[in-house]
Amino acid sequence: MDHPGLNALGHDLMGWLEDELAAASGQPVLLTSAARAFCAGLDLNLVATLEGQEMKDFLVRLDQLIETLYCYPGPTVSLVSGHAIAGGCVLNLCCDYRIAVSHPRTRIGLNEVALGVTFPPRILQMVQQRVPRRYHERVLMGAALFDVPTSLELGLIDEIVEVDNAETIAKKRLEKLAANPAGAYAATKAVVHGGIGISPEDEDAFYEVAIPVWTHGDVKARVRAALGR
Repeated sequence: MDHPGLNALGHDLMGWLEDELAAASGQPVLLTSAARAFCAGLDLNLVATLEGQEMKDFLVRLDQLIETLYCYPGPTVSLVSGHAIAGGCVLNLCCDYRIAVSHPRTRIGLNEVALGVTFPPRILQMVQQRVPRRYHERVLMGAALFDVPTSLELGLIDEIVEVDNAETIAKKRLEKLAANPAGAYAATKAVVHGGIGISPEDEDAFYEVAIPVWTHGDVKARVRAALGR
């Protein structure tokens, strides 16, 4: 990933990820960043402008992208080389194996609740599957950002590596996963990761409640504060 705003998740980055996953077509995927951060979260400059149907379209697209990455049939490894915040942490959690570079300033976590917003339904289901149950309250409801060692303890990542050999180790982990027969890997992953989704009726009901929350004045004020405005 190499997009503006420390890989802020807006339409450009989402479109790029959609295209890259489609082009990969089940081949092994290493998700990492050319920026100082892995992904700093949603594009708050964009979020601050969205209302009504535009906000719903944005959140639905994000939710569907996360489902695509999480359920991608081939092996996926994330290499977190800087902050992975909110949507960035979500991208990391989607991957089959998650590595973070050791750095004292890096922060990883899900701070959506602190912003005053609710998780889209597929994202929430994925996070509930990936984060150990005993840490749900601390990770989801506590809305804190954690250093790398604490992120390992909480199950947000699987391994910590030093920067000098980070990419080499990430590629080795991916190669090890890819050494398994592709059909068996994909079939097993479909069962393990396949338990997320939402009916059209439930999705409509969720967004009927969620959109007024995401576009509320209090949330807009918190977004502006986060942007330093």
